[in-house]
Amino acid sequence: MTALEALEAYSGSHPESVAELLEWPYRRFRKAFSAWSRRVALAEWSERQRLHIAALYSNGNLDPEKLPYVIEQTEQWYEERKDDALMTDEDRAAHQAMMDTDFMRASKRSVERAIQRAQFQMPGSDAIARLP
Repeated sequence: MTALEALEAYSGSHPESVAELLEWPYRRFRKAFSAWSRRVALAEWSERQRLHIAALYSNGNLDPEKLPYVIEQTEQWYEERKDDALMTDEDRAAHQAMMDTDFMRASKRSVERAIQRAQFQMPGSDAIARLP
């Protein structure tokens, strides 16, 4: 997004005019725009979550016994997306620094190897995959 697009988007939903916003120090505008864009993203994710869960309830093809589990997983997924939307660049940098330790890298490699070993292939699936 260019600076002009950010200015237009922000001024379209705030009472300040473009002329007033141009007088702001750029750091003030960047902070205000960042906070506003995170609020907009959070509202959009909340609306998507509401619609997605409503669609799951209205889907007659879902097994009624599995529906609570599917809804719980859907809610958890959306909560993670909302948390990502609320994170600032400073928060992301701090999280990345926290995860970039020898212990965390070794743990990640260990988990990746365990997942690779745990993958199960049905007999003949490689032959079926080669079929035209």
